[in-house]
Parts: sequence; structure tokens; C-alpha cells
Amino acid sequence: MSDKATNASVALKADKADVYTINQLYTKTEIDTQMADKANNNTSVWNLSSDTSLDSSYQGIILVSGNTTLSLPDPANLTGITYTIKKIDTTSDVISISGTIDGTINPQILYPYAFMTIVSSGVTWYKIAEYMTTQDVVSPSAGNTGQLSISDEQGITVTVNWTSAIDDMTQQTEIQYVVCFATNSSDIDTIIECENNSYDDYTTGINTKDFTGLSNGITYYFNVIAKDRAENKTLFSLISVTPDSTPPTVGGNGDIYTDTVTTDSIALTWVTATDTVTSNANLNYQVYSSTITLANTIEAWEGNATAYGGWRTNTDTVTFTDLNEYTQYFFTVIVKDDAQNKTIYNPISLYTLDGLPVVGNSGTINTSNVTSESVELSWSLASDTITSQANLQYIVYFNTSTLPDTVGDWEASATAFGGWIANTNTVVVSGLSDYTDYSFNVIVKDEAANKVIYSSASIKTLDGTPPTVGNSGTLSTSGITFDSITLSWTQATDTITLASNLQYQVYTSLTLLSNTVENWETNATPYGTWTPNISSTSITGLESDTDYYLNIIVKDEAGNKSVYQYLSATTLTEPVCSNCNPQSKDSQYGAFEYNSNIYMVLSNSGTKLFKIQSNGTIDDTFGTGGGLSYPSGVSSMSFRECGSKVFGLAWNSTASRYQIYKFDDSGSGSFTLVATNNTLTTFGNGPQELSYMNGYLYVAFIDNASPTTGTGIMKFNTSTESIEIDIQVYGGTQVYYIMQDTSGQLWIKKGSQQVKVDSSLNVITGGEKNISLSRFYRIESPSEMLYVAGSANDTVLVYYGSVDNFLVDADDGTLNGPYTYQITVHNGEAKYPTPYGARVLGNTLLVYTYLSTGSTPAYKHYIGMYDLPTNTVIGSFNSGAPLLLDTSYYSNYYHRAYIHIFKSSSQLNYSYRKNNGDTVLNE
Repeated sequence: MSDKATNASVALKADKADVYTINQLYTKTEIDTQMADKANNNTSVWNLSSDTSLDSSYQGIILVSGNTTLSLPDPANLTGITYTIKKIDTTSDVISISGTIDGTINPQILYPYAFMTIVSSGVTWYKIAEYMTTQDVVSPSAGNTGQLSISDEQGITVTVNWTSAIDDMTQQTEIQYVVCFATNSSDIDTIIECENNSYDDYTTGINTKDFTGLSNGITYYFNVIAKDRAENKTLFSLISVTPDSTPPTVGGNGDIYTDTVTTDSIALTWVTATDTVTSNANLNYQVYSSTITLANTIEAWEGNATAYGGWRTNTDTVTFTDLNEYTQYFFTVIVKDDAQNKTIYNPISLYTLDGLPVVGNSGTINTSNVTSESVELSWSLASDTITSQANLQYIVYFNTSTLPDTVGDWEASATAFGGWIANTNTVVVSGLSDYTDYSFNVIVKDEAANKVIYSSASIKTLDGTPPTVGNSGTLSTSGITFDSITLSWTQATDTITLASNLQYQVYTSLTLLSNTVENWETNATPYGTWTPNISSTSITGLESDTDYYLNIIVKDEAGNKSVYQYLSATTLTEPVCSNCNPQSKDSQYGAFEYNSNIYMVLSNSGTKLFKIQSNGTIDDTFGTGGGLSYPSGVSSMSFRECGSKVFGLAWNSTASRYQIYKFDDSGSGSFTLVATNNTLTTFGNGPQELSYMNGYLYVAFIDNASPTTGTGIMKFNTSTESIEIDIQVYGGTQVYYIMQDTSGQLWIKKGSQQVKVDSSLNVITGGEKNISLSRFYRIESPSEMLYVAGSANDTVLVYYGSVDNFLVDADDGTLNGPYTYQITVHNGEAKYPTPYGARVLGNTLLVYTYLSTGSTPAYKHYIGMYDLPTNTVIGSFNSGAPLLLDTSYYSNYYHRAYIHIFKSSSQLNYSYRKNNGDTVLNE
């Protein structure tokens, strides 16, 4: 492609018509401000960057970039046509001119900004001007700092090698080389002398030259000249070589000797060789081995034997290893000089020795059946190339410290157990010391008395001393219920095992056993599993009203066992109610535990259910904005745990119905409506009780304003999640509890009577019984067997046993059974305390009561924590006395709805709403 400039206004004019040399040439620029006399007086300028064939239209200045070829036209009929060709880039790209100029075929313009002007004579092209803008005066740089090397030196033939030179103006492929050589170094140590003694003409693209026909033993000197396009030259560094075609002369008449032969190695020695050219220190030796006889020629041994390692310089000895025992080998040595001339030594034939036995399974010794005084050792039988396996003999050694696995060390320092025994692979080593570290090993020998040792094995004999029981083995019991007994003891000690690592196993028996480990392990029943570092356990799942013999066996880490001194204990009589879980009072500010998490109902941002974190703070990720909102239309809910589910009873003012929702704690939580009562029924005081028994949730309602229809019960099936009996309305003003006796009969406290109801919650006529204990109220979970009732004095009665204790046996109003404890849950104010909630964990009771004071405030609310065995107040709050809640706020009877007691998996809890409206947990 070309780009012709139009009417260039700058003309380049020469003052003289003669052709100037490059040093005389100069330019003058004139600004022509006059209109040109002729159009063709203007100079045309062309820009070319690709191969172009010139013709008369390109007369003028041709500016060229890139690797470009310009093809000249035939000068005939172009007389006087001129081209000025200029390189306008600074790269190493070349302008090639296809044609002949001044007799030069295909000249090139190489340097940035260089140009030449040519003219046609009608016969040929002549150069009338030329300008080389960059003069190349720098010689090439010899590669690898000018160092030469000699290779393929074979007698009177050598190869000279060099690394290609580089140049700042000439491309590396265009640098030319010539190689010179002489027998006198001064004849080629300058460029002129080297050119005078050159082996060939200058040639491009080479870096090696072969020389043949040299004379043996004569030293030759070689050098190389590198030349660039500008004839600048560089001389490499001189190198010399002395051709050698005479092989070395072997020493010691070529004999090979040996001074050491073993079962798997042979050491060879020889006298070093000499050479006419190569120094002794530079002679190289290669050692060969063969298991067959070979001719004593270099070709036979190099072609058929095995080279041991590589060529070794200036050596006269080598040791062959990893040879087969008792095997014949043939050996020889070949020596070579720097010119690769070789000579062979005389072969030698040798046998390796008969070897040692080979231990079985890499010498592994196994240990088993370790006791306090013995251990069984076993190993794999050894083998031998000469002695049969049945005739190999073994002896066992033992030591109380480790030894190196050598025959000498074990025979000198260890103790032999028994004597040599043929063809055996097991021994029981006895008579060892208790709890001692031992090392064992086995030595095997063949019929030639060659011995080899196995790899040692180490063990510690067991601790053979049983633990010492604590407090002479005395056991004690506590917390006896109808199906459980807590057993306690003082921990044992041991001479070896740490007390924290001693393990204990509890045993029960219905018959008296002699106090030995064997008798109790064989004839008694283990309870649980071996457990370390304990001093008490609760034995559950026992039969009620049954005599049990109890014992503990303790063992150390070695399995040594000791037995404590047994004792007997009798479980209590099983309670009548085996599946009761009475109600939780409705409280919109209540709390409960579900799936090991505590949830509380708070109204700090609209009534919501909140999840309480372990540090007592609210979990903001639960619900929306930190709390789970009630469903639409629901302002309050009562929650009850029913097995693995939690249900909430709600009054929906929009639907004008009582509804039951199922609570789901996954994710951010949710409520699902599962049932709605069919008839519109409202109670002024709302639902009083939520009881869960036998898979059913019972809801008791009270309305003091309508005595005739003032009480009612709803029955909800937690399995089908449906209401089986809508609100069953009764007369009377109070339904305080729903319970079940041993026969499965349902009872309710309706007014001042205990009343039987059937499965449809209908009152069974004639089943009423008067009850004088009117403050009898809250019943705890039957699995914990604890019930509380108010009395007419200043105490609360605690029943720790059968629910039958709450059933009257006559119309005189007295209860069947005696109470277990009598506790005071207030500060001495004898005003009819009514228990309104109680929970028990172990022997600890948490109870909430309110009482009528007969003064101002009319009601007070207390929370007490008690140790049941001692009937005393415990806990950290209120200096060990029952906690009086915020009386200025809780002065009303109905404020009991804002106080809640519940049990989590690990502790007892209470929550209540303070005078400032805050709901607190375990304050």
C-alpha cells in the first residue's frame, strides 16, 4: 500500500550536481513561497510499509517502514528517473531492494533513518547519494565470554565448539565466523594472524567445526573470529588440545585383587594405569561384573557385562554391594584416557560367602497376652540358603532397658530366657516384675553358627495391684423414690492409675451376695457402664417397694478390680398417677423451655414470644425484630409442653373464638393454627389451667361473674391436633385442677369438691367428695413425684409420693395420705398461702405462692427455693429467705398471672413482671 503526499511544499535541493561522499553531504532546506513554474517541479512523497514493485509513478521520495522489499523496474526507457529511498523506523527491520545498483545485487538499507538516492541511466541503476545515519563501529560480543570447548575428541579427530556472538547492529544469524588453528599459539593470537591461519572462509550460522587428520601427540591451538556486517571483528579465547590415539597401559600387569569378601559384597583393587598423553590423575576407570565367563576384550565386557556405577577418575579400588550370597561372579576393569582410548584389565573370578539367616517378616516380634508377670512373644520363622528352616535355632533375650539391635549387644547385656530351640516361633516369657518396662529380642542361628537378630519389641507389664476403695468401702444412699436410688461413695486410690482415671461400675441384686468381685460380677446386675472419676450415681428404673442390695466395683487401667462394702435399700411405693402433667397457669408474660431453649412472652414491643440466650439476653435472630409476633387477632397465649410439641391456647378477638396454635422453633419460629372451638364462649377470667395427660391437653376455664355457667373444660388431642370435646360448661365458680388416679379416673376440683368426670368430661353423679383443704392447688409433673398444697395456716404442704394422697377417702374432707414436708414460703405472715406453681429438680424445690394479708397490700407474692431432704430454704436470692416480689405492683390477686415458674434442662427458673413493666428472668 502507498500513500502519495499531494503538492508537498518543501523541496530538497542540492547546490552541486556532483555526487558527494557521505562525510561531505549536507542538506539545505528552503521555503519556496513562490508558485511553482510547473506542476512537476514539486517532489512527490510516498509512504510504503509492504512489498511494492516500483514504476515511474513512484519517482521522488519513498519513505519505508517494516521488513519491506522494493522491486526496481527495468532501467530501459526510464532514463533520468530517480528514487530516494529512506528507512523511517528505528527497529531492526530491513529494506531489501530487489535489483542491481552499482553492480551490487539486491542491496539493503539496514539502519534507522538511512537513505540512498538512485538514478536510471537507461541501462542500469546508479547510486548518486547515500546516507548511513548510524555508523556501526562496535565489534560483536563473543558468546560465553569467548570461551571455546573441545568435544568428540577421538584420537586424531577433534571438534571445536563456541557460543554464538551478538551484535548491536547485525542480526545474530548474519554474524560470520572463521576458525583458525596452529601448533604455535602465537600464530593465532591476533585477528590478522588468525585470518592468515584460518581453516575455512567466513561462514554464517555456525558454532562448531570438526578437525580431522591431526597428528598424535602434537599440541594444537584453535581460535575463532566473529565478524558483523560492518566488518567489525572479535577474537575468541585460545584453546589447545593434544590428539591421542594410544590407549593407556594397565598397571600391575593388569591383575585385579580382592581383600574383602562377604555374603553380599566384594572389594576389588588394582594398580592404576599410565598414558603417553593423559596424566594419571585424569585417567578414568569403569568396573564391570558378570555371572558368566566372557572373553577378555573391551567389546565383550561392554556389550554383555553389567557396569557398576559410572566412570571413576584416578581410582584403584571399588566395592561391589548387593550381591547374592554364595554366588560366583566375574569382574574386570576398563581404563580410558581423555581421547577415549581404552584398555582392559585381566578378569577375576570370586565367590561371595555363605550368608546369614534371613529373619521372617522383616524381623517383627509380636507381643500378646501381657500380664503383670508374663508376656507371649511370637515371630515369623527365619530362612537360610544352606540350613533348612527346620534346623534353624532360636533363643529369646529380655532386658529392662533398650539395646541396639545387634547380636553382640543383646548377647553381652541382656538375659537369655531358656536355651536354643529349633524350629519355634513362639515363647511365653514368665517371671517378670509387676508394671515394669521390658525389651525383648530373638536371635536365630544356622548350622554354620551364623547369627542374626530380630527387631526388638517393648512392653510394660501390667499393674497387678488392685485399687484401694475409699473410706473402707462404705456406701451411702439418698434421694430414694419409687423407682430410683442415689448411691454415693468415697473415690478409690491406686498406686499406678490416677484417681481421675479409675472407673466404677454399679451393681444391683435382689439377693444378698458374698462381698467378692467375682460374686458381684457373676450374680448381680450391672447398672450402666464403667464410668471414670465419679463418686455417686442415680440408679433408675427400679421396682417400687423393693429391697435392693447395691455395690460398686472399681477398676484401674490395668483391669485390676476391688469391690466396696455392699448395702441394702428399699424403694418407695409407686405413685398412683403415672401419667399426669398438670396445668400451667395462663400468663401472657410466661416462660417455658423447648428443645433446650428458653422462651418468654414479653410486651416490650407489642406482645411477642422471645428466645432467651444463655447470657440472659434476647436472641435478635428469632422472629421478626427479635421476637415472634402473635397471629392476627391474638393478644395473649398460654403455652404448654406436650411431649415433643408445644401448643398455645389463644383468645382471638377477631374470630371471637378460643384457638390452639402449634409452636415451631425452627428458623425464626412460627405459629400454626391447628384448632378453633366451635361455639362462642367467653370467660371473664379466661383459661385457668393447661394440663397434659395421656396425649391430651385439658383447658380449664373460670368466670366468677356467671356462677351457673362459670367453669368449663376443653379436651384437645395432641396427636391428631384436633379438639375432641369443645368447652364443656359446668356450674360452680372454680376448677382448680384436673388429675388422674391409679385407675385412670379423671378428677376435677370444682368449687369445694373433688368431682369425677368421664372421658367426655361429663360429671359422674354421686362421685363428688367435699374437700376442706380449699387452698390445695398446684400439682407438679408426675415423673418427679412432687405435689404441693396450701393449708389453712402459714405453711405449704409438700407431698413427695403418690397422687392418691390428694384424693379424699370420705366426705369429711380429709386426705388419704400424709404430707412429706411442711415448708414456710413467706416471712411469717400466716395468711393462707396458696401455691400457684412448683417445680423440682433433684432434691431442689422451687415454689411460688401468693397470700392474702388482710392489710395493705391485700396480696403478696413469694418465691422460695428449698432443699427437700432438709426442708430448708436454699438459693442465692434474698439471703436464703423466700423472695418477696415487687409488692407495690403485685398487690392484686390477678397479678399472679404475671408470675411464672418453669424448669429448663439444667436448672429451675422463675420470671415475673416488675412494677416498671419489665419482665425479668431469675433476677
